[in-house]
Amino acid sequence: MPLPFSFKSRLTNSLFLTTLILLACSCLLVSPLHAQQGRGVIAGHVTDSAGAALWRARVELQPLALSAKSDDQGQFIFVNLAPGDYNLVVSYVGFTTLTKTAMVTAGRVARVDVQMKVGSQPEEITVTAERGHGKPKPSTWSGLPTISFRCCLLM
Repeated sequence: MPLPFSFKSRLTNSLFLTTLILLACSCLLVSPLHAQQGRGVIAGHVTDSAGAALWRARVELQPLALSAKSDDQGQFIFVNLAPGDYNLVVSYVGFTTLTKTAMVTAGRVARVDVQMKVGSQPEEITVTAERGHGKPKPSTWSGLPTISFRCCLLM
Protein backbone atom coordinates (compact mmCIF):
# COMPACT_ATOMS: atom_id res chain seq x y z
CA MET A 1 0.00 0.00 0.00
CA PRO A 2 1.56 3.33 -1.03
CA LEU A 3 2.07 5.93 1.66
CA PRO A 4 0.04 9.09 1.55
CA PHE A 5 1.92 12.02 0.04
CA SER A 6 1.92 14.11 3.23
CA PHE A 7 3.43 11.31 5.37
CA LYS A 8 6.19 10.65 2.84
CA SER A 9 6.97 14.36 2.68
CA ARG A 10 7.16 14.61 6.48
CA LEU A 11 9.43 11.57 6.65
CA THR A 12 11.80 13.09 4.08
CA ASN A 13 11.84 16.44 5.91
CA SER A 14 12.47 14.67 9.21
CA LEU A 15 15.44 12.73 7.81
CA PHE A 16 16.84 15.87 6.24
CA LEU A 17 16.49 17.79 9.53
CA THR A 18 18.09 14.94 11.53
CA THR A 19 21.01 14.76 9.11
CA LEU A 20 21.49 18.53 9.29
CA ILE A 21 21.51 18.48 13.12
CA LEU A 22 24.05 15.62 13.22
CA LEU A 23 26.28 17.45 10.75
CA ALA A 24 26.15 20.64 12.82
CA CYS A 25 26.97 18.72 16.03
CA SER A 26 29.94 17.01 14.42
CA CYS A 27 31.30 20.37 13.26
CA LEU A 28 31.04 21.69 16.82
CA LEU A 29 32.94 18.70 18.17
CA VAL A 30 35.72 18.84 15.59
CA SER A 31 36.28 22.60 15.87
CA PRO A 32 37.91 22.61 19.36
CA LEU A 33 40.15 19.70 18.37
CA HIS A 34 41.28 21.58 15.29
CA ALA A 35 42.02 24.69 17.38
CA GLN A 36 44.21 22.65 19.79
CA GLN A 37 46.43 21.44 16.95
CA GLY A 38 47.98 24.90 16.67
CA ARG A 39 49.04 24.84 20.35
CA GLY A 40 51.70 22.94 22.28
CA VAL A 41 52.61 21.65 25.72
CA ILE A 42 55.62 21.88 28.05
CA ALA A 43 55.95 19.00 30.52
CA GLY A 44 58.79 17.99 32.78
CA HIS A 45 60.16 16.50 35.94
CA VAL A 46 62.05 18.20 38.81
CA THR A 47 64.59 16.14 40.80
CA ASP A 48 67.49 16.69 43.18
CA SER A 49 71.07 15.67 42.34
CA ALA A 50 70.37 12.11 43.57
CA GLY A 51 67.37 11.77 41.24
CA ALA A 52 64.69 12.04 43.94
CA ALA A 53 61.52 13.91 42.95
CA LEU A 54 61.11 17.41 44.40
CA TRP A 55 57.51 17.95 45.49
CA ARG A 56 56.06 21.47 45.11
CA ALA A 57 59.03 22.96 43.27
CA ARG A 58 57.98 26.28 41.74
CA VAL A 59 58.17 26.35 37.93
CA GLU A 60 57.60 29.75 36.32
CA LEU A 61 56.99 30.13 32.59
CA GLN A 62 58.41 33.31 31.06
CA PRO A 63 57.42 35.58 29.34
CA LEU A 64 53.82 34.59 30.20
CA ALA A 65 54.39 34.84 33.97
CA LEU A 66 52.48 31.59 34.50
CA SER A 67 53.56 29.34 37.35
CA ALA A 68 52.99 25.77 38.45
CA LYS A 69 54.10 23.53 41.30
CA SER A 70 55.52 20.07 40.74
CA ASP A 71 53.41 17.18 42.05
CA ASP A 72 54.55 14.47 44.48
CA GLN A 73 56.34 12.74 41.59
CA GLY A 74 58.15 16.00 40.68
CA GLN A 75 56.13 16.42 37.47
CA PHE A 76 54.74 19.67 36.07
CA ILE A 77 52.86 20.66 32.89
CA PHE A 78 51.85 23.79 30.97
CA VAL A 79 49.19 23.27 28.28
CA ASN A 80 47.64 25.26 25.41
CA LEU A 81 50.79 27.25 24.62
CA ALA A 82 51.38 29.14 21.40
CA PRO A 83 54.40 27.91 19.42
CA GLY A 84 57.64 29.67 20.30
CA ASP A 85 60.50 29.81 22.79
CA TYR A 86 59.85 29.95 26.54
CA ASN A 87 62.07 30.17 29.62
CA LEU A 88 61.34 27.99 32.64
CA VAL A 89 62.60 29.33 35.98
CA VAL A 90 62.66 26.52 38.55
CA SER A 91 63.16 27.17 42.26
CA TYR A 92 63.02 25.15 45.48
CA VAL A 93 64.02 26.06 49.04
CA GLY A 94 67.65 25.14 49.70
CA PHE A 95 68.49 24.70 46.02
CA THR A 96 70.02 26.99 43.38
CA THR A 97 67.41 28.53 41.03
CA LEU A 98 67.76 27.21 37.47
CA THR A 99 66.58 28.57 34.12
CA LYS A 100 65.96 26.30 31.14
CA THR A 101 64.73 27.09 27.62
CA ALA A 102 61.94 25.15 25.88
CA MET A 103 60.79 25.39 22.27
CA VAL A 104 57.06 24.76 21.83
CA THR A 105 55.90 23.28 18.52
CA ALA A 106 52.23 23.02 17.52
CA GLY A 107 50.70 19.68 18.41
CA ARG A 108 53.81 18.48 20.30
CA VAL A 109 55.01 18.10 23.90
CA ALA A 110 58.30 19.83 24.74
CA ARG A 111 59.97 17.79 27.50
CA VAL A 112 62.07 19.70 30.06
CA ASP A 113 63.61 17.70 32.92
CA VAL A 114 65.38 19.71 35.61
CA GLN A 115 67.96 18.45 38.09
CA MET A 116 68.35 20.93 40.94
CA LYS A 117 71.65 21.52 42.73
CA VAL A 118 71.94 22.18 46.46
CA GLY A 119 72.51 25.84 47.28
CA SER A 120 75.82 26.56 49.00
CA GLN A 121 75.01 29.97 50.43
CA PRO A 122 74.44 29.83 54.21
CA GLU A 123 71.34 31.47 55.59
CA GLU A 124 71.48 33.35 58.86
CA ILE A 125 68.39 33.82 61.01
CA THR A 126 68.42 36.07 64.10
CA VAL A 127 65.53 36.30 66.53
CA THR A 128 65.72 39.05 69.15
CA ALA A 129 63.43 40.02 72.03
CA GLU A 130 63.64 41.34 75.61
CA ARG A 131 63.18 39.22 78.67
CA GLY A 132 60.36 40.30 80.99
CA HIS A 133 61.12 41.20 84.64
CA GLY A 134 59.09 39.85 87.53
CA LYS A 135 55.70 38.28 87.02
CA PRO A 136 54.16 40.20 84.13
CA LYS A 137 50.48 40.63 83.42
CA PRO A 138 49.45 38.57 80.38
CA SER A 139 48.17 41.65 78.56
CA THR A 140 51.38 43.71 78.95
CA TRP A 141 54.17 41.11 78.92
CA SER A 142 55.83 40.70 75.55
CA GLY A 143 59.44 39.85 76.39
CA LEU A 144 61.21 36.70 75.26
CA PRO A 145 64.85 35.66 75.57
CA THR A 146 67.21 36.45 72.70
CA ILE A 147 68.04 33.53 70.42
CA SER A 148 70.60 33.71 67.66
CA PHE A 149 71.83 30.88 65.45
CA ARG A 150 73.40 30.33 62.07
CA CYS A 151 72.13 27.68 59.69
CA CYS A 152 73.53 26.35 56.48
CA LEU A 153 70.97 24.42 54.44
CA LEU A 154 72.73 21.43 52.91
CA MET A 155 70.73 18.50 51.68
